[in-house]
Amino acid sequence: MLRLIIRIFWRMFVANNASINGKLQNDQDVERSISRSIDELISLSKGLLADGRLNDEEIRYLDEWLKTNQQCLQRWPGNAIFDRVARVLEDSIIEEQERTDLFDILRQTIGLSESKVAFEAIPWQDSKIMVEFTGRHFCFTGRFAFGARAIITSATEKAGGLCSNVLNEHIDFLVVGSLSTHEWLNSSSGAKLQRAQKLKEANCKIAIVSEYYWYESLKFTLFEQGLGRNRV
Repeated sequence: MLRLIIRIFWRMFVANNASINGKLQNDQDVERSISRSIDELISLSKGLLADGRLNDEEIRYLDEWLKTNQQCLQRWPGNAIFDRVARVLEDSIIEEQERTDLFDILRQTIGLSESKVAFEAIPWQDSKIMVEFTGRHFCFTGRFAFGARAIITSATEKAGGLCSNVLNEHIDFLVVGSLSTHEWLNSSSGAKLQRAQKLKEANCKIAIVSEYYWYESLKFTLFEQGLGRNRV
């Protein structure tokens, strides 16, 4: 009887261990697939930008490629680029300013600009934080891959957040655009970051977060509220 019980438990252990190992392997395969897809997106974008201009056909091709390779939409910057391209094509008319903005955003997002993202250089950032929206006060600074400031504000308010151009002790989150450069960080335009640091040192509740964490939290919040699916 004891041997039978031992055999049963051993088989259960082996089966459970195999299941865990299978899940880990599957997770690793998914992660590799996403990474490859992002690498392909970056290579594709570099090719599209090589002649210094984006034409209508290239923008529509990028849109179709993103729709076909949806695994890259699970990670930044694939998801943000997809949303931005979708907004450019929303009315089926590609305006010159939209074309120029998309070119510049792709160029900076994939790292072709000479300046790195300024947020990486901020030692007092609050990284890996889930941004809450309902009833929370937001202030924005820098340039955003997601879109113009009006689009950023609208999306935040849609999720229940309150937006302000003035940074004070009532602000819960200062969000830094992912396309902000080191030059911007060290200029007068980056003054909000310095002000935010002083507020943090004074034990104010403000958190400094990147556009990436704002964006990921926004998608989650809208999905929970039933206001959006995987895309914002």
